[in-house]
Amino acid sequence: MKAIVIGSINIDRVLEVKRIVKDGETISSVSQKKYLGGKGLNQAIALSSMFEETYFYTNVNSNNKFAMDQIKTHPYKMDYINYLDEQMGEAFIQVNKNGENAIVVSPNANHKISIHNVKDVLSSFSKGDYIVLQNEINRIEDIIDMAKEKGMVIIFNPSPVTNIVTQSLIKKLDYLIVNRTELEAITDIHWTKESIESFRKEYPLVKLVVTLGEDGVRYLDNKEKFKISGKEVEVKDTTCAGDTFLGYFIGSILLGKSIRQSLLTATKAASICVGTKGASNSIPSKNQVLSGNS
Repeated sequence: MKAIVIGSINIDRVLEVKRIVKDGETISSVSQKKYLGGKGLNQAIALSSMFEETYFYTNVNSNNKFAMDQIKTHPYKMDYINYLDEQMGEAFIQVNKNGENAIVVSPNANHKISIHNVKDVLSSFSKGDYIVLQNEINRIEDIIDMAKEKGMVIIFNPSPVTNIVTQSLIKKLDYLIVNRTELEAITDIHWTKESIESFRKEYPLVKLVVTLGEDGVRYLDNKEKFKISGKEVEVKDTTCAGDTFLGYFIGSILLGKSIRQSLLTATKAASICVGTKGASNSIPSKNQVLSGNS
């Protein structure tokens, strides 16, 4: 069994601020740092840290020394990295004193995904292999259709939320992984017992994972539902926490762990991530996450 992450890679410019800027306001940052990030890269790092047979497909400008020096340092397999002469994606991230963030993304090369390239890549994958997608790239609907036709297990994190995230698209998924705000944006469902039951009826084959920050995680499928409590930790930066959670959750599933155990592992990974400032550099290693786990 194999897994592939098809997704974005960004140059992240992280601005430490006293508070998130308001409409019409100009403020000064306390500091600025540059990291390699992007939801695709982050999820690929986290997933491959847990599950060795993980591949990453993304667009990289080979003339960007900052990116080139770093993409080779991570455990995912690089067989399908696509090199092209396009400006790479950029993310401008405000992080306040409580570790909360606000992000603006400029897609650039992330919206130059070639469906012909993706088709060639997926020819190496088979029924039962896993594919992880986010919404920072183009051609999401086409990629999901190709993966569905091959019988792959489809995991989708629809961030940022756009109008492509329709009912018909959600029904093609195996896992929908969202935070509470994203769930409400794409389904008009607020987190109540009654509304979650309506999700189960509308999407009986979709496994729903909702991350709730310090309140933990909710899980729902057509057989069970439960909550995993959050961990009390000092939060320095929430950037990348959701991507870390997703990677370790799916990685644990691929290693044969139960849903509950996989969620516990992913929650621990995310709690370690928020203790470090930055982007992909804050993703913990497998040893860090599994130390002390049964």
